[in-house]
Amino acid sequence: MIKKPVISPKRDAFLKRRIDHPTETLADSAIAAGYKHKDRLTASKIGSNLMKTDVIKMGLAEYNHLFESAIVGTVKDWMDSPKPRQREIATQNAQYAYDHLHGKSTVKVEQQTSVVRISINLTGDGEVEPGEGEEVLDVMPD
Repeated sequence: MIKKPVISPKRDAFLKRRIDHPTETLADSAIAAGYKHKDRLTASKIGSNLMKTDVIKMGLAEYNHLFESAIVGTVKDWMDSPKPRQREIATQNAQYAYDHLHGKSTVKVEQQTSVVRISINLTGDGEVEPGEGEEVLDVMPD
C-alpha cells in the first residue's frame, strides 16, 4: 500500500482549489491558496510547479478515481431502473465514461458530387456541333 504523503496547509488549499475550480488558472489557484507572489507570472510558475509535485498528483488522482467510481456506480445501479429519468442519467454517465476511456467519438461526413453532362440536339438534323444548339444540364445526385 502506498503511504499518502503529508500535505502542507497551503498545498492542501491549492489542491482543494483545483478540485473545486478546475477551469481556474494555476496562477489564480496559487493566489487563492495563499502563496506569495510578486506578479501573475510568478504565481503561474508556482502553480505549475505545484502541479508537478507527487502530493498534488496523488490528490487529484484520488479525487478522479472517486469521481469515476461514482459514475460507474450510477450506471450499474440505474441502467435497468423503471424510472425513465434514472435510465437517462445512467446512459449519459455511460457515454461520458466511454468517451473518457476511448476518446470522444466523432462523426466524419464525406460528400461526393458527380456531374453528368447531357447533350440534347434541338436542331433536328442529327448532328451536334460544339456550342451550337446544345443545351447542357448538370445533374447532381441526391
